[in-house]
Amino acid sequence: MIKVYQVNWRIPDGGQYIPPDSVGGGDYYRDKYRTDIIPATSIKMAREIVEEARPSAKVTKVKILSKLEV
Repeated sequence: MIKVYQVNWRIPDGGQYIPPDSVGGGDYYRDKYRTDIIPATSIKMAREIVEEARPSAKVTKVKILSKLEV
């Protein structure tokens, strides 16, 4: 069963992250909280997806939004 998770994360103090999908291509932000919506089979997998996509990010919370029957 695939579940949809809300993964909250932040960049630790001093860390900088350039979002790959930003229109300007060079937007920096510091110590900001962000949220991703991730389809995955477990909380651990959702956390790993975010940590792999954003190496400098620290995951703060993962919660389930819905369950999908596939």
